[in-house]
Amino acid sequence: MFIDSLKYPTRSEDPIRQYGIAVLLTLGFFLILPIFILLGYYVKAIRESAEGEKQMPVFEDYGKLLIDGIKFLGVTFGYIFFMIIVLGLTGAIVSSLAGTLIGSLVGAVLGTMVFYLFPSSIANFAKRDSFRAAFYLGEVIRQASTLQYLKAMLLLIPAFILVTIAQMVVIMGVTATLVGIPALIVIYPAIIFYESLVYYRLIGKSVQ
Repeated sequence: MFIDSLKYPTRSEDPIRQYGIAVLLTLGFFLILPIFILLGYYVKAIRESAEGEKQMPVFEDYGKLLIDGIKFLGVTFGYIFFMIIVLGLTGAIVSSLAGTLIGSLVGAVLGTMVFYLFPSSIANFAKRDSFRAAFYLGEVIRQASTLQYLKAMLLLIPAFILVTIAQMVVIMGVTATLVGIPALIVIYPAIIFYESLVYYRLIGKSVQ
């Protein structure tokens, strides 16, 4: 699963096109809509990965990508709001009954649980192609209770470390050349795109 996820962002019939579009969308972030399209593309990557697709998605049907990106952001804000409510209420109740320290510990545990469930909720939304599916807690918890899901979540850690190191090496190498910093305008968004696909591939594979 780990090696597959690292190779995934390179598996495409036309990778230059996919990366080129991703870079343009990233550079156009100030227009807002391009970011939603990019988020929708990541939803598509999760969906296709869960379905067993081996190649990275193709940028197409931009209307669908835009809508999925908006939903993605909605799910994210929904879980952030939910986590704030849970932490606030739990911390206040437990603290009043057992003290601030215990209340903080309980709040931290619950916060970690919500954070752990979030990828499962995104995956459920992507698989079912339904915004509401992200909040089907029974399905979300059941998916997050599998060894496959646990393995994927644990692999996110070494993936983050490895990709971050590679990212630093590339950036240092580029800035040391004659092309220098201007090249980072294109290279850095491409690196972020690669990194994101690795993470979303793992999330998609976690519920396969």
